[in-house]
Amino acid sequence: MSQVTLNAKAVLAATLIFPAAGVWHADVEVGNGEALASAIGKPMQASLQFADVALTGTILPRGGAYDGRGWFRVVGGANAWGKVVEEKGYRSAAGVKASTVLGDVARDAGETLGAFTDFRVGGWYTRAKAEARDVLEDVAGGRWYVDESGRTQIGARPTQTWSSSHRLLEARPDRNWVRIAADSLVGLVPGAQLEGLTAASVRHELAGEKLHTTIWGTDGATPGDRLLQRFAAM
Repeated sequence: MSQVTLNAKAVLAATLIFPAAGVWHADVEVGNGEALASAIGKPMQASLQFADVALTGTILPRGGAYDGRGWFRVVGGANAWGKVVEEKGYRSAAGVKASTVLGDVARDAGETLGAFTDFRVGGWYTRAKAEARDVLEDVAGGRWYVDESGRTQIGARPTQTWSSSHRLLEARPDRNWVRIAADSLVGLVPGAQLEGLTAASVRHELAGEKLHTTIWGTDGATPGDRLLQRFAAM
């Protein structure tokens, strides 16, 4: 049985990336591409089983099937934070709650919001006509992420020790990353602490029967993450 499946179809190769903030995504090659070819042209709900981690997301309306195989991208949640929402105003003498603004924009876009510690954004707030993601970024300040269940969580990912059994395959202290083979991938997401690192981004890869994980520390990460960190530092 395949270690990874997409909508119960065997996956031949896959890369799953968890960023520190934002939406996780996976690129997969399936052995029965025709069965998922209806995803082309319109989004399709996705159930991605990556080893012992179950993920809920959406197959993007692109990709394709050829010669019995298929290539698709899956993103966390409903892939709706890019939807344009209409302008809306809020006012409260006690202060407008973030849960009110974010709850409305998530509902209007079609995403699911997780519970979070509420805060106020001021006596009034104007939601401009824009992509729902812009409102989310404005209110949450970039501190949000889509979890494995497809829910959007407000706040930074929690930092916690990850202690599942694993084997160190390669370490590059000069570049602040390690590569491991783990018995379980549960909890192996940004914020996990292992091998002297606090994970900033995590990439799981399946190639044939081999499954391994690369973890970049908080001062490293993918090239794009490093660029963002430099801007943040400035």
